[in-house]
Amino acid sequence: CLDGIDVGALILYLSTQCADQSNPDFWYYCGLLESLTDAMNGDEEACEDLWAWLDAGGWEGETGCDINFEVMQAWEANGDLIPNEVWVWIYDYDSEYTYTYDFGDESPVTTEPNPTHTYSGNGPYTFCITVSSEADSCSATYCDTLSVDSLGMLEGFMSGFTVNVMGAGEVVNSVEAPEWTDSFEIYPNPVEEGQLQLRGLDPRGGAVTAELTTLTGERLALDLSSGEAQNGRLTLQLDGLASGIYLLRVEHSGIWATRKVVIR
Repeated sequence: CLDGIDVGALILYLSTQCADQSNPDFWYYCGLLESLTDAMNGDEEACEDLWAWLDAGGWEGETGCDINFEVMQAWEANGDLIPNEVWVWIYDYDSEYTYTYDFGDESPVTTEPNPTHTYSGNGPYTFCITVSSEADSCSATYCDTLSVDSLGMLEGFMSGFTVNVMGAGEVVNSVEAPEWTDSFEIYPNPVEEGQLQLRGLDPRGGAVTAELTTLTGERLALDLSSGEAQNGRLTLQLDGLASGIYLLRVEHSGIWATRKVVIR
């Protein structure tokens, strides 16, 4: 029932609005996001509700100033997580656009590329990126909630942590959504013998697309032993890659998942 809709862009829009708790209507977008998930799973009533909102002009598609970013725990070169430090990874950074960062703690906004900011109080904070372009006559703001727990890890609360914003170069726009991704894992990690197995893929099978990105934004071609998942598993050949940390992005059944990969 979602023919003609850029589902990935719609998920990104609804997820951003749902995460922006400074918007008094954020709960409404969370409900729409749930309806979209149900519609993707074949719920006709949810699909009708979603189309009623779309037909009323609730969303007009991409604005021209879109952004796809992900919040993740920072890590050391050896793969160890860094407490009290968070990375905001921008997948589709475009130097032709202006990016304005609002860290949500009443500090001055900044347009500095790849800024670093240290929070001094308790979270959560509503972190927002505004993308604008005079050439395209567009401007759009996207937000997420940042906080860490008592161990300095994401999604909790504590006094003070640092966020680093990084542009990952030109990576295909995509959105991660909950489904098979809940059980998705990669093994072994770290990779030591050139093979990485993807586990927990959709057991119904289907084509799999995977790409590996370095921390400088370089995209690497991957050798899939088979383009089809078998029994929810697929093996990637990673021979010849330099030791280091990479971001693995896997597309399967119309959904993207992102995982950190360490190669030794």
